Amino acid sequence: MKPRPLLAPALSWLALWFAAPLLMTVAASFAQRGQPIVWSFSSDAWRSLLDPGVLKVLTRTLIMAALTTLGTLAAGLPTAWLINRSSPRTGRTLLALVMLPLAANSLVLVYSWMSLLARDGLAGRTLAALHLVPEGGQWLYSPAASLLGMIYYFLPFMVWPVVSALARTDPRLIEAAADLGAPPRAILRHIILPLVSPGIAAGAILVFIQAVGTFIIPDLLGGSKNLLAGTLISQRFVGQNHDWPGGAALSIVVILLMLAGLALSLRLDRHSRA
Repeated sequence: MKPRPLLAPALSWLALWFAAPLLMTVAASFAQRGQPIVWSFSSDAWRSLLDPGVLKVLTRTLIMAALTTLGTLAAGLPTAWLINRSSPRTGRTLLALVMLPLAANSLVLVYSWMSLLARDGLAGRTLAALHLVPEGGQWLYSPAASLLGMIYYFLPFMVWPVVSALARTDPRLIEAAADLGAPPRAILRHIILPLVSPGIAAGAILVFIQAVGTFIIPDLLGGSKNLLAGTLISQRFVGQNHDWPGGAALSIVVILLMLAGLALSLRLDRHSRA
């Protein structure tokens, strides 16, 4: 049997639940603003993206997504290395603890961080005692709190692919390099990182794409003064002003940013393999 008929159910499913909503979003972005929308052609929603406030939100979103990806990479690599170097039983336990937050509701995790980072919370009092916050201030409702929450929530998506990549590497290569006198920094740069680059690329894609579109974490931890694109889209769709065309246009831009991040990550991965 030819493969094309076998792909028909999957392609039909994708067309129904992915392509069709995407096309509706594109069509809505060229509609007129109403209660909630007027199906008459207009490019006002796309012109509104050039507003300095919107451009500032998009820039902040890209910066936060990039910092989240780097933060999860900085925390995920040592964690994945520890899991890989532990005994099988200990490694499974550590990996389960890393993946455990994914089993909890995201709102529960965010409210837990809000309690910790509040002025009278455990982390808030500790930071104040260390003079890491201004007198009478707090980390909650700041870009730092939003970044911390995003790194914490998306860390499993970086650790899992890196652990999988490390599990496929031959430890004898590292032992041989050490026996030949290679310093740890050279082993890390020339052996470990090239071998786990596919896992790093996969983790970076998973984290960056989700960080660009997230809205619950920055909305609750970052506050209204630190809007990201996901929060602004949510406000335009469910807020009191009901700007569905503007929300649709901004959604398309976020999807394009995700695709750009995906393309960049894949290109870097191919370069590292070469």
